[in-house]
Amino acid sequence: MKLRFTYLSLFLVALLFAGSSFAQTISISSGSGDTVCHGTLVTFTATATGSGTYGYSWTVNGAPVSTSSVTYNTPTLVNGDVISCALTNVAGDTTYATSNIITMTVDSLPVITPILGLDSVCAGSTLQLYDSTHGGVWSSTNPLSATVDSTGLVTGIAPAVPGGPGPLRIVYKMTNGCGSDSVRFRIRVNIPAGPITGPAELCIDSVGLYRDTARGGIWSSSDVTIADFISNFGAVQAYMAGTTSIYYALANACGTYADTFALTVINCDTAVISGINVINSQNNGLNIFPNPNTGSFSMTLANSAYTTANCVITNMIGEKVQDLTINTGKQTDIKLNAPAGLYFVTVTSGNEKYTSKLVITQ
Repeated sequence: MKLRFTYLSLFLVALLFAGSSFAQTISISSGSGDTVCHGTLVTFTATATGSGTYGYSWTVNGAPVSTSSVTYNTPTLVNGDVISCALTNVAGDTTYATSNIITMTVDSLPVITPILGLDSVCAGSTLQLYDSTHGGVWSSTNPLSATVDSTGLVTGIAPAVPGGPGPLRIVYKMTNGCGSDSVRFRIRVNIPAGPITGPAELCIDSVGLYRDTARGGIWSSSDVTIADFISNFGAVQAYMAGTTSIYYALANACGTYADTFALTVINCDTAVISGINVINSQNNGLNIFPNPNTGSFSMTLANSAYTTANCVITNMIGEKVQDLTINTGKQTDIKLNAPAGLYFVTVTSGNEKYTSKLVITQ
């Protein structure tokens, strides 16, 4: 009888221990969730039921990667990796329970392929652009020049103009939780050439800037001894008195066009332009000293009947580099931040206009 009690006791004790092992469970969680960006350091944490000292056997895609620690850290996950953990004894040779699994979604920063398509469109026409990276958004940097819809179809409106919203670029952009990437594609909106604009009269040795609404054409002068182009952007240098014809010829996808503009070059020492008396600075009260200079000089207008005058300084291609108001009869000190070269000074006081050359040296 005593022997049977001993066997029964041993059976109950064994059953008790077995029941306690069956009750043990383990679960795992990710501190960053199951969606992360490529390269993110992710920490997984195991939570076990029951009391005691356990071992933890971590696996990625079924392959062991770490043991014993209650946490597992890694920055090298890739999309689709499956994480799990087994609860073991300290020695790691007995498994008590197996955790849930976490399947990771790992995103990367989008990388977009270049935009494909023609780089020009006529105003009023359409142009289809393509990108092999799907899921992005199309936009135009200058909707006044051209628009683009959600499929990459560009509609030309008008050429981009200087001083407007800026150059026309079609942008394709993708964004996800890891950031965004975009590519740009330059588009030119073409139109047939329009009328030439610019001054009808130039002083000898001065420079005029001429434009056409359609870009990309060729400028020329019928008499290069009177005036000729010194750049492909419409800058004309006047050499001697006379009349010449300015030509602008353009051929693009919208058609072929040519326009003519009459330019008269005059001797501004004695000429009158549009009711304004143009006076050469060598024989009047406009004095620039020193000249040549390195950009720092003084200016005085002594003989004017007015108290103030407007002074404009332009470069060889007619671009304004400085515009200021001076007091007549007083010295004005000027600092011109411009490269070495020849500049033109025009001072307007009432109905008088004074002109002079300015030379900046290194």
